[in-house]
Amino acid sequence: MSDAEEEEPRPNLSPRGKGKQKPPEEGAKYTGRCLKFNNNSITNLQSLTEFAKVKFANWQEIAWLDLSHNELTKIGPVGVFIPK
Repeated sequence: MSDAEEEEPRPNLSPRGKGKQKPPEEGAKYTGRCLKFNNNSITNLQSLTEFAKVKFANWQEIAWLDLSHNELTKIGPVGVFIPK
């Protein structure tokens, strides 16, 4: 999870036909509502909430969390991270 703090997310295509979204300026936070950590080697979610707080302007608004195809053996209560 700590490796992700150093990485920039891939630009995504807007589903509403607005083209690619611009990345935020240095130090700015993302306004997205989706966090995709699929296809990695994540073994635990200890720092997931802290990561979301650092990278997202409104981390409580995250509506989609993709953790598929990782090495998780337990995730704990889902509501701990996803308040909605």
